[in-house]
Amino acid sequence: MILHNQTHPVKSGKSWLYATSVLLILGGGIALANPSVAHAATNTSAFVRKEAPKKVENEAVARQRVATFSTAVNSVGDNIATGSITGTLEYGDWSGSDLTTDLENGDAYLSINDELGNELQDIELMGTVSGTTFSGTYSESATSASDYNYGTVTGKQSADGFWTFNFIQSSAVKAVATGSITESLSDPSYTFNGQVSDGKNFDSVWFIDADGYGVNLDGTVSGDTFTGTYEWNTYDENTGSNVNYIGTVTGTLSNGTWTFNFGQKKSMLPATFSGVISGSTSTGWTVDYSNNDNSFTDGTSFSTADVYEEFGDGDYWLNGTTTGTTFSGMYSTYDSDGNGIVAGDVTGTLSSGKWAFKFTKTSYSATGLITGTLSNPYFWDGNGNATSSTAASEMEFVDSSGDTIDLEGSTVNNKFTGTYTNESTGVTNNVTGTYSSGKWTFNFGNITAPTFPKIPVIHSNTSPFKDIAKSGFVADINWVYSVGVTTGTSATTYSPGSFVTRGQMAAFMYRLAGSPAFTVTTNPFKDVSQFKNEILWLKSKGITTGTSATTYSPNSSVTRGQMAAFLHRLAIAYGVAPKSTNYTNSFTDTKGNQFSSDIAWLKSTGITTGTSATTYSPNAPVTRGQMAAFLHRFDIKFAK
Repeated sequence: MILHNQTHPVKSGKSWLYATSVLLILGGGIALANPSVAHAATNTSAFVRKEAPKKVENEAVARQRVATFSTAVNSVGDNIATGSITGTLEYGDWSGSDLTTDLENGDAYLSINDELGNELQDIELMGTVSGTTFSGTYSESATSASDYNYGTVTGKQSADGFWTFNFIQSSAVKAVATGSITESLSDPSYTFNGQVSDGKNFDSVWFIDADGYGVNLDGTVSGDTFTGTYEWNTYDENTGSNVNYIGTVTGTLSNGTWTFNFGQKKSMLPATFSGVISGSTSTGWTVDYSNNDNSFTDGTSFSTADVYEEFGDGDYWLNGTTTGTTFSGMYSTYDSDGNGIVAGDVTGTLSSGKWAFKFTKTSYSATGLITGTLSNPYFWDGNGNATSSTAASEMEFVDSSGDTIDLEGSTVNNKFTGTYTNESTGVTNNVTGTYSSGKWTFNFGNITAPTFPKIPVIHSNTSPFKDIAKSGFVADINWVYSVGVTTGTSATTYSPGSFVTRGQMAAFMYRLAGSPAFTVTTNPFKDVSQFKNEILWLKSKGITTGTSATTYSPNSSVTRGQMAAFLHRLAIAYGVAPKSTNYTNSFTDTKGNQFSSDIAWLKSTGITTGTSATTYSPNAPVTRGQMAAFLHRFDIKFAK
C-alpha cells in the first residue's frame, strides 16, 4: 500500500487550516482514502474537502506510479488489531513520518493484512495520543454503503514502538441513492467537524459509485433530514474523459438508513491551465469549484477550487475572488521535495463557458531587519478574502528563522507599503515591497523603534510631603511629584501606605504618558464620574476593558497582579513591548494567576524583583509608595 499525503491550506476567517489528503495506490487502481483532518485549526468546523478517487484506465500507468513511490513505503512492523477488527496492521506513509507522529496529529491510515501479508481492508483512525496511549474513532472501508464499519478505538504503544489497537464497533447508518444518481454506493465515510462520524450527524460524506468514482456530499443535518450539495466525478464514455457534476441533495434518515435524493446534475465549467502548470480538463486535469460556505458550484462564480492531474502529482488549491468573468487569487501546492507549502499567484478569465487560468511562480525575499527567503505566503484583501499578491492589503510569511511575519498596508502598481509584525517577538516596524518579473523583494524596517514619551520636570526633585520620610520609596515619590504625576493627598501629605484605587491608577498612567489629547465620545461605564477622561483614555488604548461591560469599579484597590497588567498593556500600546504572552515566570506564587505572563514581563524588564526572591504577592493591594516606584522604574526603562 502506498500513501500519498498532500496538504492544502484552507482559509477560515483569518486563520488557515491544513487539510491532508492521503492517496492510496493499491495494485493497479488508485483511490483517495479519506483526506480529512484539520491540524492546528482555530475553527475545527471549517470546510475540509474530500477528494474523489480517480479511476485508472491504464494499469501500466498505475504500476509506474507504484514504482515511483515504492521506496517511500515505511513498514514499521507488526501493529496488532483486536476486538471487532483482528489481524496485523501495516502502515505506510509517503511523507516519511511514522505512525506515532500521524496519530499525534490526529489521524492515521492503516491496512489489515492476512497471515501471508496480503492486504484485506483499509482503516482510518482519528483521535488523540497521550503518552503511549491513543483514544479516538475509526472507520473501515466497506464493499457497500450498508457495510459501513464505524466505532471507537483505543491503542497502547509497546516499548519497541509498535501499537496494539482495540476496535469496538458501533451501530452505523446505511445509505441508498435516488434521483439523478441511482447507482449503488459503497465505501462511505461520514465526518463531522473533521472527525469520523457514525453517520447520524455529519457535515460531509463521500461514497464510491459502481464504477469506482467518487460522490461527495457537503451540508447540514437537522434532526432526520440532510440538506446540501453534491459533486460527482465520473467518466464520460462519449468524450473519453472525466467529467464533474454538481447539484443539490437532500436526505431522510429512517430506520437506520439514509435515503439521499440527488437533484438534477449540472456540469462544472471546463478549464485550461498555463504558466506553472499546463493542460486542460480535456487532457487529464480536473477542477472542482466551491464556495466559502462549503457548497459546490459549477464554476460560474467560485471562491475556492481544487485542480489536480488525472495521472500525475499535480494538486493545486486555489483561493480567491470571482468578479464577473475574472478570477484573482493565490494557489498553493505541496512541494514533493519536502519543502512544505509552495504558493503563488493565479488569475483566470471566463470566456465562452471555459476558464483560462494562468499560474505564476512567485518568489519572496527579505532585506533590512529581516533577511533571506520568505516562505508559506498567504494574501488577503481588505475584507479578509484571499487574493493575489499584487492586489493584497494583508500578507503573511514565514521567515528563514521560522517566525511568522504579518504585513498590513496596501499594494498599488506592484508596490507594497505598510507595517509588519513579527508574531513571535511582537516587534512592529515599517515595510515596503516591490514586485517585478515574478519576484517580491521586501525591505523590513531600518527605522528608529517607537519610544515612550519623556515628560518634562515641572517641580524640583523634592516634594512638600511630610509623611514620606520613613517610606522606602522617597526618591520615587519625589520623582512622581516632580513630573506632575501626583500632587499628593493634600498640600503636605502623600499617604504612601494607602492603597491605590483603580480610578487613581488611570490618572497616574494618563499623566505618565504625558496627558495626551483625548476627546471622550461615549462612556460605557455607569459607575465612573471622577477621572472619567483618564479612565476612558485607558480603555481607548486597550489597557482596560473594565470590570464588566458597564462598570470600571474606580474605587476598588489595584492588586499587584493588576498593576503588572496595566503597565504591560501600556508598554504594548506604545510599541515598546512585544505582544507575545510567552514569558517564563520564576515566582512560585503566580502560577495559574491570570496575570502570570504580565508579571513575568514586568520582572524581565527589571521594574520589579518581587516581594521576595521567589514570590510576587499578586493578590496583595498596591500602596501609593509602591506605585511611585513602579511608575518611576517604567519611565527610566522606556521614556526617551
